[in-house]
Amino acid sequence: MKNPKKWDYINDFKMTADGKYTYMGDWYCVADKESYRKTYIFFSLIAFINTGLVIATGLINAAGMNNTFYVILPYVAQVCSVFSLLWKSIRLISSGKKIKAYVYETAVQGIPAALISLFIFSLVTLLSSVIFLILHGFEGKTALCVLFIILQILTALSAFLSKNFYKKQRWAKL
Repeated sequence: MKNPKKWDYINDFKMTADGKYTYMGDWYCVADKESYRKTYIFFSLIAFINTGLVIATGLINAAGMNNTFYVILPYVAQVCSVFSLLWKSIRLISSGKKIKAYVYETAVQGIPAALISLFIFSLVTLLSSVIFLILHGFEGKTALCVLFIILQILTALSAFLSKNFYKKQRWAKL
């Protein structure tokens, strides 16, 4: 069965007299219009910092990241979460000052969920790598393992703090 709400926003587009479609639905904007630019710059930084941390973590050849499924699978889920966050953030930022209702529903309301999943998968990846280190040791990669753990902690902390910032941000319906 199709999701009836999925394409509901199509009804918000109306044809004009000259045959072009125009959006007639609801619009949203940052409630504090003076800090719009600062807010969007901060949104961009949050998305790119989290993405950078996850990519940097994946570039580290730490023990367990080469051949251990219980370390690799949570990291893959973490990568999916961060790219979901990046996609939603880019969609939000590229919309400009005024955001269409369907973009608001998917991007603005979806970003906290992406940050929560990133936070959870960062902790699961951290826990699984620590379990691997307890069971199998550092495999001669002590510095890389420590760096991997530090980056996982920073990713989890960044996602948690970013989620709190997003929750505090207020949006106004125009």
